[in-house]
Formats: sequence, C-alpha cells, structure tokens
Amino acid sequence: MSCFSPYVLVSRLMGGVHRFRRDEGGNFAVMTGLMILPLIGMGGLALDYWKASTAKSALENAADAAALAAINRASAVMQLATKDSAAAIAAGIEAGRSQFRANANKILDTSVTEPVVTVTYNALTFSSSVSWNGVTKANFAGLVGAGDFSLSGASQSSVTMPGYVTIHILIDSSASMGIAASQPDQVRLYNEVGCALSCHIDLPPGHSEYKRSGGISTYDYARARGIDTRIDVVRNGVRQIVERAKAIRSKPDQYAIGVYLFSGDPVELIAPTTNLDAVLTATDRILMARDGGSTDVQTAMTYVTDKLRVARRGDGTSIEKPKNFVLFLTDGMSSRSAYNVATRTWYHDQEMTPFQPTFRWDTSGLNPAHCDGPKSLSHVTLMPLNIEYIIPAANIRGDHVEGRFDFIESQILPLQDERFRQCATGGKFYKSRTSEEIISALQAMFEETIPKAPRLVR
Repeated sequence: MSCFSPYVLVSRLMGGVHRFRRDEGGNFAVMTGLMILPLIGMGGLALDYWKASTAKSALENAADAAALAAINRASAVMQLATKDSAAAIAAGIEAGRSQFRANANKILDTSVTEPVVTVTYNALTFSSSVSWNGVTKANFAGLVGAGDFSLSGASQSSVTMPGYVTIHILIDSSASMGIAASQPDQVRLYNEVGCALSCHIDLPPGHSEYKRSGGISTYDYARARGIDTRIDVVRNGVRQIVERAKAIRSKPDQYAIGVYLFSGDPVELIAPTTNLDAVLTATDRILMARDGGSTDVQTAMTYVTDKLRVARRGDGTSIEKPKNFVLFLTDGMSSRSAYNVATRTWYHDQEMTPFQPTFRWDTSGLNPAHCDGPKSLSHVTLMPLNIEYIIPAANIRGDHVEGRFDFIESQILPLQDERFRQCATGGKFYKSRTSEEIISALQAMFEETIPKAPRLVR
C-alpha cells in the first residue's frame, strides 16, 4: 500500500490560493505573479503523483512476478530426485529476490530496499510472500513543503505440486440406469419393446415382449439398435476421465484408478492400478446389471470402505501416500426388488433396509448415513453425482406398479439434493440430468483431483 497522500499536498496549495484571493491590497498583476508559483506547484505535484503511482504499479507487478518465480523454482527443485524441501525453499527465496531486483531496477527515479521473500512448504503446497519498501523522487512536491514519496506493498502466491492420486469410481448399474438417455430414445424404446425404464432384464419366453425383442434382454436390444441408456453415457464419461488422467499425468504412476459396479452385490471391474490402458479396457464392461438388480447403496459403500481401510492413503506426497477420491455415480434410488437370471424370477433383497419415505417398503431415496464409511477415513474425499432419476412420461410407463412414479416424484425426489449434500465430503455434490450434464459433471469431478494452478494474492 502506498504511504504518500496527495490530498494533503493539494490542500496546502489550495490554501495558498485562497489567501491570495482574500488579499485585496495589491493589484492584479502582483496577484497574478504571486499565484504563478502555486499553480506551477499544483501541475508539478500532479506529475509527481502520476510518477509515484506508475512506480507503485510497476513494483506491485515486480512483487507478483517474484512471488510466482519463488514457488515455481521451489516446486521444480522439490521434484528432483533428492526431494529436499529445505533446498527447494532456499532456491525459491533466491529466485524471488532475483526476479524482483531485475524488474525493480528498471523503474526510473525509484530506489527500493532488498525485498523480504519467504517460502513455506506443507503437504505438496508451496506458498510465497514478497514484501517491499521504496522511495520515488519528487521533482515539484518540495515547492509546497513536501518530500519524496514513500511506497510499500506485498504479494503472496501458492502452488500445489502434482501429487499421487487414487480414484475409486463406484457406479450404480441397477435397472433405473437403463432408461434411455434422451426422451426421443425413451419413446422409441417403448414403442419397440414396450418399456422405457427399469425393465432391461432377460425376458422369459412367455413374456409378452419376448418375441418383439428377439429373445434378448431389452438392454441388449437397445445397444444393438444404437439407443444410448444412461449407463452408456456414464461409461463414455468414465472413459473420458481415464483419457484425461493419461494426458495430464506428469509421471506414469501419478494416477491409479479402480472401477466398481453395484446394484445388489458390488462387482470389481478393475482394482486401482496405474495401468490406465487396462482401466480403459475395463470400462467396456460398464454395463447394466443382469442378475440381482436391486440398488443396495449400503452394501456398496461398505465394500468400498473395506477396500479403502487397507489401501495406501496419505497427502499425495509419494506413491506410498496417495490422496484417495471416491466418485459415487448414482440416481440415488434404492429398490429391494431383484431379479434372478437363472430362474427368471423376481425376489426381495433381504439385506436392504428401506429409507423413509418408501413406496410399499420397496422403493426409497438415498440414505446419507450409508456414505459415512468412506468419509470417516483420513485422506479420502467422497464426491457423489446425483444422476437425477427421470420420471417417464405417463404414456410410456408400461406395466409398472400403479402410483409408484407419482410417489417418487412427489415424496422422494424433492429430498434428494439435501441427501446427496449430506453424503458428500464437505457437502459438495454434483447433479446432472441430460447426457451432456452427466459428461460435464464427471469432468468437473475429475478436475477436483488435479492440483491447483499457481495463484496470486495481494
């Protein structure tokens, strides 16, 4: 912040002008002659003030550059094989001083003392501060009894270094994720096989739609006809996440990714691995569940929590101490209804406890208490995505239980946002409805795992 005040100087000049105006003892020529000096002083003072302001702005920019130079140099040294934080801090301080001096020495009529540069390091984050003091020479201010202009200021910056990260992607693959992803495809699917939601199971030969679907599940039928369901959109989004991780990683083992599906019992498609090509191959198996079919969030969260308990976790400073993130992708709707492919029969998942309000003790919304397991562990961040449950239009609901969709729409969906907020670490959750929003939300979630770019604070 500048230490000079132009208002005091202008006040002095104006006071002199007013005194001349009140003095009527002299003639006009004498008064004019006497006023020349204050008028020149006012013009000169404006020039001095402009020069001081320009110098202050230049010094602030110099401090910004120095703060950035300090953290960039420190982080570069830290990534060397020695990983010596003390050496990195010392190198950062010297880089900050050199950068400031190089810019400050270019400012005319301004002298600056040696800047005070500090650099600190904590859990992959380097922070720097640069404070400075200087003086800009005044050419006209002395005419009104003022001296040179004193200047001062400070700048801070921070950067988080690339760290080691493990991402666990937990995906709801239950029947409701099989709804066609767009309304036109919902209508098309209903017209062709008689359903738009929650019926993508293997149809028994006696089923009324068995022949229309060609004897295969309606999910396989949809895929064969190029009709994207929401699980298909999620699969594409997860692939983009993995591709992004491959593109930005600064070292081959920086990112480890694991993928799991759940409806009834969870399924591990691939355990966390730094072989991201293998993860991409595994994403081909992100498909809707055939067997089971209930949506048991509690069992899925317990499963992931048990894996996290024995996983390597930390602040990300080494491969032995990676930060862990859980991306929880679901519409948040739980159902006890399950399907046995072998017997082609429906049954109730007895391990599930419905969460009120519940439609006929079967269909309920997300219970945020089930999210407590991952959140209770250190160095784990749980990020849920509410893939908003879509109520199909009345004319394409097929033979679903009467009143169920109306109950979901009026009694469960209004509660879901708050439940997802309570589920998330720090209350930060994501929400999507359309295919584009699902992809965008997944990308935003992944960006949260990336270290933050350098930032300045004055």
